[in-house]
Order: sequence, then C-alpha cells, then structure tokens
Amino acid sequence: AWSLVDYVLPPGFGGPPPHRHAHTTEAFYCIAGRLALTLDGRDVTLAPGEVAVVPPGAVHAFANADADA
Repeated sequence: AWSLVDYVLPPGFGGPPPHRHAHTTEAFYCIAGRLALTLDGRDVTLAPGEVAVVPPGAVHAFANADADA
C-alpha cells in the first residue's frame, strides 16, 4: 500500500522538527523552487526535477529553501 501527497510549502516555511517514521518510506520530489532537506544529519537541497528518498528510521526534516518562491 502507498499514498501520494501533493503539498505546497509556503515561502520560508520552516517545516516540521526532525523526526523519523518507523515503517514508512518517504520520497520528496521538487516541482518548483528549492526544497531543503536534512537527512540523517546531512543537508541536501533539491532543485526542480530532483528527488530524495527517506528510508524507514531515518531522521529527517524539510523546509522551503526559497524565501520568496
């Protein structure tokens, strides 16, 4: 089973605090702007067309990296 969520992050949105999911794999696909991801202590910025996969148990957080996107 899986689900798909289309979510728009407002400009400068700080996102949730670092967290983990015990059983869920998450994937982030950037459509526009820049998505800042922290994944197990590494900072990654996704540009349009890029994807990041977060495996179960990985500590992660995300935010809108554009102040006025």
